[in-house]
Amino acid sequence: MSNEYDPITYEMLRFNANTGDALIFANTTLFSKLIRFGTQSYASHIGFVVRDFVNDCLYIMESTTITTVNGQKSGVQISLLSERLKTCGCPVFYRPLQGVVRDDKFTETFKTFRAEMKGKRYERNWVQLAASAVDFKWLNKLIDRPDLSSIFCSELYSEFLIRIGALPKYPYSNEYIPKEFTVEDDTVKWQNGVSLGNQFIIEC
Repeated sequence: MSNEYDPITYEMLRFNANTGDALIFANTTLFSKLIRFGTQSYASHIGFVVRDFVNDCLYIMESTTITTVNGQKSGVQISLLSERLKTCGCPVFYRPLQGVVRDDKFTETFKTFRAEMKGKRYERNWVQLAASAVDFKWLNKLIDRPDLSSIFCSELYSEFLIRIGALPKYPYSNEYIPKEFTVEDDTVKWQNGVSLGNQFIIEC
């Protein structure tokens, strides 16, 4: 799998990556294996890049079941990307978010989104979680709209993409799975000229 993609070093990421770029994980934990089996994909988790221009740092924003190296509990986290890559123990893929205008409006939208998502727990609605694990989208259709009081990884990313106008309001953010953001699947219906670019494997 990993030999199918051009490599990208972390230094190259530091130079090129920007807020909203996708980070796709191929984890091998028990829950990740369930997601991979249910969706028939290597993609078990997704987060996205957050660039801090003031401090010249890259972060990852994600909703995860793990406790991070700096002690953040499971749920929505923002942590240093370099540390996350060192400790994840699995292949991680990078896809740049193309065609988006990262202007003041984009920045304000992200700030509002970050504040709204702060402290959210990992998904506790088992209907939504099961639907994401086994790709049964009809389960999510039983819910009129996603409950963002707790949130899973692809729901977080797609909700952000909806907020910035890269995805339409429908389907709802709870109907996306990590697989759909990989280059192999790539079935996402983008809008306003936005899309994900080529997929690279990050050299850790």
